[in-house]
Amino acid sequence: MRQPSPRRYSEYKFTPLSHPDNIRLVVLHSEKRVILPGDQACDLRIDIVEVKFDEKASHRYEALSYVWGTARASIKVVVNSQSHNPEAIKITPNLLHALERMRARGHRKLHLWIDALCIDQSEGAKDERSHEVTRMGEIYRGASRVQIWLGEESDDGNLAMEFIPQISVGKVDDLAIDKETGRAWLALARLMRRPWFTRRWIVQEVGFAKYAVLLCGRLRVDWASFSEAVTLFVDKADQINDLLRALERQWTIQTYVQAEAESGFFSGLKAFVRVSAMKAQRKNVSMLLKESHRD
Repeated sequence: MRQPSPRRYSEYKFTPLSHPDNIRLVVLHSEKRVILPGDQACDLRIDIVEVKFDEKASHRYEALSYVWGTARASIKVVVNSQSHNPEAIKITPNLLHALERMRARGHRKLHLWIDALCIDQSEGAKDERSHEVTRMGEIYRGASRVQIWLGEESDDGNLAMEFIPQISVGKVDDLAIDKETGRAWLALARLMRRPWFTRRWIVQEVGFAKYAVLLCGRLRVDWASFSEAVTLFVDKADQINDLLRALERQWTIQTYVQAEAESGFFSGLKAFVRVSAMKAQRKNVSMLLKESHRD
């Protein structure tokens, strides 16, 4: 039987913004796009629209913070699929996974600001990109929520996400010596070593956020809970090491706690989450960058 010819889409072309103060938003629809034989694009349904930007009374939208990654943009997403001549734009696998997870939350549609889809990345749009970079702070500050995509549930990601809400000042002393929590502490350490935490842009993306949540696979936790967990994790590192020694897994916790403590990674992360909670310093990005490397 003859196979259908691949459905070909023309490359999506950005229309220049009609006003320098405007922004583009991605409209992510909850329903999947119908894929016919020969169609090589994914089943996401998105529109890209231009809206007037106003921090106080703007279009309600959420901003996505994620890692582009090393994989090239190879996944085709159809834009404005209801039009007579739909076009396609390529995205990275990591961004595809993030959008699929957000779509699965059940909202009819979401308005999102995503750098790869809302800023013209073509060679001829350098002026627009430069202008948009200077506005990143106000764009993240104007979002109703910042969604932080850490990736899928590898390396016990689900276990770490479920463990975070349990870590509190009143419980951490018991958790740090409980043999049943050893695997969970390791999972949390691995979660904090994910590539998202190495990006310098997270300082302003989270620092300016009204409200932020972390997503890992199908689970999510709010940034405030994560901040407390990180702080207590670092404070109790010695006790956690003792716990892992008792479980004969000292080498593993050394990889993620002791070795990284020497380079200042976890202490730097602890400092950053503290600073990110200080609303008074939101407008001073350079100060946030300095504080995130102290301790």
